[in-house]
Amino acid sequence: MASTGTLIKKTLTRRMFARIGVDGLAAATALVATEAPASALCPYFCCNLAVCPGSYSYCVAHKNYIWGCYSGAQFCQCCEANNNTYSAIKCG
Repeated sequence: MASTGTLIKKTLTRRMFARIGVDGLAAATALVATEAPASALCPYFCCNLAVCPGSYSYCVAHKNYIWGCYSGAQFCQCCEANNNTYSAIKCG
């Protein structure tokens, strides 16, 4: 059986880590809430592209980012290339 001193120490340790967890969560929430939204100049289907779309094959060959999303029931592949100066989308 644990002594009273050990139980008090465990309780204080748990409270300390719980407080760190609460503070950490609050800090993370504040950081995410204050970030500027991504700048999408061409909200095309579900992709929100940096520039309006061009050739998907060119974009894939020079890609920086490729991601996917659903626009209604169809899946779209989104692409950004050349440091976000070229965008493309392929749905279907």
